[in-house]
Amino acid sequence: MSYKVIKMAILGSSASAIGGGLVSGYFALSEKDKIPQSSTPISKTSQKSCVIYDMEEPEGTINHRKFKKIKQKFEGKNAFLKALESKGNLWNKEELRKKVEAKCDQGEDSYIWWGKGYRPEETWIYARDMNENGVDWTKDSEVIKNSENILKK
Repeated sequence: MSYKVIKMAILGSSASAIGGGLVSGYFALSEKDKIPQSSTPISKTSQKSCVIYDMEEPEGTINHRKFKKIKQKFEGKNAFLKALESKGNLWNKEELRKKVEAKCDQGEDSYIWWGKGYRPEETWIYARDMNENGVDWTKDSEVIKNSENILKK
C-alpha cells in the first residue's frame, strides 16, 4: 500500500510541476500581449518625397538640351501645386499637374522652366527629354556651380 501512495505522490508532483510550467509559460507569453499598442496607425505605404526644380531655360535643341542653373525649388508636389495655382490659368496647367504628380508618386524629382512652349503665352514647361532620361540635373557640375545657394537650402 505504501508503494501506491509513494507512486501517487511522485506522479502527482510531476504532473503538478509540468502543469505549473505550462501555466507559467502561458502567463509569460500572455504578458507580452498586454503591451499597449500605439493607437496611431502606421502607414504601410510611406509617402515618397520629391522636389520640383524651376530651372533657367535650357540651352540647345530638343534631345540635346542642357540645364545650367536652378532658379528655385519646390519641396514636394503640394508646394508646387500651390505655386501652380497662383499662376492663374496657364494653358498647360492640367498637363503640368499630372506629369509632376506622377513623378512625385514615383519618388522622382521634376525639372521645369518658365518660357514659351508651342503657344505664344508663357508658362512652366515640363519636357520629356529633360525629365525622363534618367539625368539628375542637381549632380551636373555646371548646375551645382551656378546654383549652390539653392541646393544648400
